[in-house]
Amino acid sequence: MGKMRFLNVKSVSLLLALLLLGLLIPAAALAQSGDIQITSEPRVRIFIDDEFMGVTNETDNGLFVEGLSPGPHILEAIKSGHPPFVQEVSVPDGSVMEVKLDFRGPEQKEPRPAPLAQPPRTDVATFILSSEPLGAKVYINGQYKGDADIVVENVSAGRHRILFQQGKRRVSGTYSLRPGETMKLRASFKRQEILDITEQKKTLPTARDRSNVPAVQRFE
Repeated sequence: MGKMRFLNVKSVSLLLALLLLGLLIPAAALAQSGDIQITSEPRVRIFIDDEFMGVTNETDNGLFVEGLSPGPHILEAIKSGHPPFVQEVSVPDGSVMEVKLDFRGPEQKEPRPAPLAQPPRTDVATFILSSEPLGAKVYINGQYKGDADIVVENVSAGRHRILFQQGKRRVSGTYSLRPGETMKLRASFKRQEILDITEQKKTLPTARDRSNVPAVQRFE
């Protein structure tokens, strides 16, 4: 009798454990997240959506970033002596994606882009970029454009990543341009932010309607 009672208690415990496991598995399935394996040499700083994730190392063959929400994210990799790597990545739901970085080549020089003669386009815009103090290196979507203060024309309309770098200091942000728009941005390293100093268009006063004003009568 005692043995049967022990078996019944054991069976009930097993059923409860199975029931609890059945409740936990759907809850885990509902949790939506994805991971990125960044494969790179050591000492590369990794940012995702402007948030510092860590530095690549030999043990992890780079850096493993987990628990990201599925969908698009901005990945930025910074290594001393090289232009920053900026890429939009789409994190899958419930799986791991790999991004390979290669900074092992010779340090890249930063040539000033030669102006190209292009026909007028209606789907482009302009950035006017300055910095305080002057001379910060300017990158648009990871591509070096020159030292502030500079004017960058024929920029395709849409979303762009702007990075100002002066020595080890850096400020960055994402800005959207409309076709034909001119946006003025100034990097303030003292305030650690980028200021939008675009001049607002001033509306000229319109002439008053004088159609209802009676004509001046003249008396001789």
